[in-house]
Amino acid sequence: MARLSKENLKKSGHIAAEITLVIAILCVVALATFGYRLKQGPLDIGFAAPFIQASLSDEARGVATEFDSVALHWPVFKGPVLLVFEDMHVKQDDKTLLNMNRAAVSLSYRALLIGQVKPKAIILDSPLLRIVRTKENSYEITRQTSPAEEDDRANIAVSDIIQSSLSMRNGERADDPLYGLSAIDINNAHIFVEDHVQRQTWQIPDANFRLLREPGVIDTDLAFQFSESDPVTRFNAVLKKGEGQNVALDTSFTSLNPSTLAEIFGLKTVKHNALLVDGSLKSILDENLSLQRLELSANAQDGAISLQNIPFTLSAFSMDFLLDKPEKVFALKNLQAKAGELTLNASGEGRIESNKVYFPLKATIQDVPIDALDPVWPENPNSDTSAREWLVEKMSVGTLQSLEASLPFDIILPADVANPEFAVTRWDVEVDDPTLDFAFSDVTVDYRSPLMPAENMSATGTYKDGVIDIAVSKATIGGLAVDKGSVILRDLEVENGGEADIDIHATGNLSSALDYIDREPIDLKKGLSFDADKATGQIDLNVAVDFPTIKDLKTEQVQVKVDATLNDVSLPRAVKDLTLSGGPYTLKAADGKIELNGSGFISQTPLELTLEEYIEPKGAPFMQRVRAKLVADYDLREKFGVTLDDYIGGNLPLDIIYESQADRSAVINAKANLTPVEFRIDPLDYKKDVAQAGAATAKILLKGDDILEVQNLNIDLPNGNIKNGRLGFGQVAGVTDVTKGTFEAVTLPENSFTLDFVRNENQAFVFTVNGARLDARPFLDNDREDREIQVSDEKQSEPPVVASGEVRYMRLSDEGGIENATFYADIERNGVVDRLEVDATVGNQPMALRYRTEPDTGKMRFQLDSLNAGAMLRALGLFETMQGGRLYIDADAIAGGHPNDMAGTIQIENFTVVDAPVLAKLINALSIEGLQELVQNQGMSFTRLVSQFTYQKTPEGTMVTFKDGATSGTEVGLTFEGQVNLTAGMMDISGTIVPLSTINSFIGKIPLVGQILTGGDALFAATYKMEGPSKEAAVKINPLSVLAPGIIRKVLFEGFDPAEKFENNLSGVNKN
Repeated sequence: MARLSKENLKKSGHIAAEITLVIAILCVVALATFGYRLKQGPLDIGFAAPFIQASLSDEARGVATEFDSVALHWPVFKGPVLLVFEDMHVKQDDKTLLNMNRAAVSLSYRALLIGQVKPKAIILDSPLLRIVRTKENSYEITRQTSPAEEDDRANIAVSDIIQSSLSMRNGERADDPLYGLSAIDINNAHIFVEDHVQRQTWQIPDANFRLLREPGVIDTDLAFQFSESDPVTRFNAVLKKGEGQNVALDTSFTSLNPSTLAEIFGLKTVKHNALLVDGSLKSILDENLSLQRLELSANAQDGAISLQNIPFTLSAFSMDFLLDKPEKVFALKNLQAKAGELTLNASGEGRIESNKVYFPLKATIQDVPIDALDPVWPENPNSDTSAREWLVEKMSVGTLQSLEASLPFDIILPADVANPEFAVTRWDVEVDDPTLDFAFSDVTVDYRSPLMPAENMSATGTYKDGVIDIAVSKATIGGLAVDKGSVILRDLEVENGGEADIDIHATGNLSSALDYIDREPIDLKKGLSFDADKATGQIDLNVAVDFPTIKDLKTEQVQVKVDATLNDVSLPRAVKDLTLSGGPYTLKAADGKIELNGSGFISQTPLELTLEEYIEPKGAPFMQRVRAKLVADYDLREKFGVTLDDYIGGNLPLDIIYESQADRSAVINAKANLTPVEFRIDPLDYKKDVAQAGAATAKILLKGDDILEVQNLNIDLPNGNIKNGRLGFGQVAGVTDVTKGTFEAVTLPENSFTLDFVRNENQAFVFTVNGARLDARPFLDNDREDREIQVSDEKQSEPPVVASGEVRYMRLSDEGGIENATFYADIERNGVVDRLEVDATVGNQPMALRYRTEPDTGKMRFQLDSLNAGAMLRALGLFETMQGGRLYIDADAIAGGHPNDMAGTIQIENFTVVDAPVLAKLINALSIEGLQELVQNQGMSFTRLVSQFTYQKTPEGTMVTFKDGATSGTEVGLTFEGQVNLTAGMMDISGTIVPLSTINSFIGKIPLVGQILTGGDALFAATYKMEGPSKEAAVKINPLSVLAPGIIRKVLFEGFDPAEKFENNLSGVNKN
């Protein structure tokens, strides 16, 4: 039994195995047949729709699934079997979660074997999805609906999907928003994005998305493009459960356009890019999925990026970025951007503070050709002028050796990093006071045409607070070598332009510097008074040019300052067509004014000079001002047309201030040091010797090249002065000459008077002299000049003179003068006296002189009448030892002779001669006892002297010739004739001397001898001859001579008629 049982059991086992095998085979065949059918296309299983609908619904969670049809499909042999739904709807609590025209769901095989329909994956084809960014800065996924369906819509929060997925272990979570799906595959989706933070909507027309879930891991792939012409951007993101409650997010991406993220996260300054970036992103999120740490590595090739609407073109780009919220660190590392020949390296580390990230970025560029900046430096459409214009467009050639930029960014963060109240704001980026440090070499800078460009410039510079500050170490401008300079540009980015301040120090040829300042907008050359085109020399130049950085710059908007030193210069026509040379001179120009100072030469004469000139004289205090100190020799004075050789002998030190106005009027204030020169006033016979102190000042008014007036003429001399002289000028015979004048006080030896004069309609000078003293000796002592005057002379350069006046004392000679003189003189152009009248007192007695044309005869007549002959002759310096008497001279001009030659009669009455050396010699020679003592003590009295005479100017001198002269007194009688040379002081006189009383009475007492000697008309007499110097003439006498008959009558003036009385002959002075 037991045996049977074992065999039966064994047999039964074989049967069971066979049956199982058959069943398995049948199952395999069935499955193969079923699989083959599924491979041929979807198999409609509508019969199972209620079962499947119930399996996909969850009453506990309020989830219901509806569809129109369902089919079974196995598209890939190794892939899952799919349930394909048409017009599928998923609702929760009667609100639609998903509407899908077509969807495919993969099933769990294990659940399927036990008769359950459990989805493992879902495939969506061409769905319309909407992603909503809420005001709370969370993201939800829903289907796209019409406004009417808005309330019948359920949303799925992305954060719920992530948190649910990462918290899953081996079993599914009851609150899983994906209901246990391990994969989601969305193809050709059209995604609409509503951003309630940025207040904007946008869409992705073509996107593919895949999500794979494992316990604690989410793996997603996203590929999308905005248009068919755009490249496909791909993302792969893996989320894993990290340490503690943190979440690790590792992302890689390709062909990402940064402007896409900029739009999503509200970076308004980054947009319109053509730059595609590849990279990776490692992030750590906290349990609330808030970002805690982010590490980004990115790179790109050949693209463009726009920041603040300013485009940048790049050939290569790479960067590493770190954000660490707990540590409050924000760092950019190893950023490198290449644009053409330019390579930019940048890095920076900032800190997160409150709602901002303060991020100081440092960027550097090394050894880039200046011309390589132009294609990569962005344009700034917000300003007419910019840093680009001044650092790129106006610079060429050369090399940018280095550039280091410091960009302190302030970044407003979104709500998940900053405080929640900022969730409704847009991300914003601000740059607070960026700075640049740079250096370049051998650059050409053309800041403004037609200004000369700076070439071969090497410099360092900074940009800070909107100011570009460039320090130049070398450059050339035209022929000038620049060894120091600065360029400061302010407010370049403002709407109406900023300011440019350019300062340079240069050396070189003066002609090069003049060419530089000749160009607009400096335009200073035209304001120079010298011939700049022919100027030569060396210059050490500082120039400061300030102007607004605007396109349509006007010359008047440019401020120029020049500070230069000139050496070895030659400035033609600097002063009155004369060349200014030498140096050093300083040349300054500022505020429209040019100033030249220094020591040099004017026409080979040393001088110290200050020249000031306004370029635009309108409204200026003067047009030109010249201060000069020099020693003017005759040649220089002649070039200025003022030789002064009538007054000055030697080289005259001058201190002159010349000031002219725009209307061509000018004032000269002159000071002269008369000490080192000989100073003369010939009309007054005054001379100051060299080394005697003296000074002169005057103010001269001019109009154009013509003198209008000389004012405040003052001359200080060692023994006198001339005060407050004033000379007026006008047109005389077509040229400018003196027309009037006044000297308020002339105080010189023997002179103290005021002088006024005017030029009358006949061009004659009319002088009026009044004062205490006048020395007339110079006017009476022009013997040489008088001898040279001829009536027929054609040369009549001197104007006629009319002089009149009253002085209390007028000196006529070294021996004396006249008092209370009233005079009038009329002198022709050739110096011939036409009229001379004088009334005065001399020796307390009146005198009168008349030299004028007689109306009856038309001849010149000379008359002199004095009631004190001795004082008159002494005043004239003719005879010093006569006392008293009356003098009368009456003479007429000699026809055909010198204009002042005359012939006439001299008559003196009742005079005494005391201590006369020549007469004493004559008396001594006679050896008459008692007569000599009389001459030396009491004097010899004479009743009368009469003689014919001629007064003539000859080549040998002024000659006075006496003829038929006789004089007699109580003691002696004389006859005389001969010549006296007044010029040489020589005399040659001869005659007869007759003792009239003592001698004759003594001889008459001798018997027989007296009768013999005095018989008839004869008396005892002697002949004499006086020859030699007038005051020391030699006397020769023959005491035994006998007077010829008639001599006694001549000596005793028998039959002589005396002259008419004084008051009957001469009336008062006529000043008309």
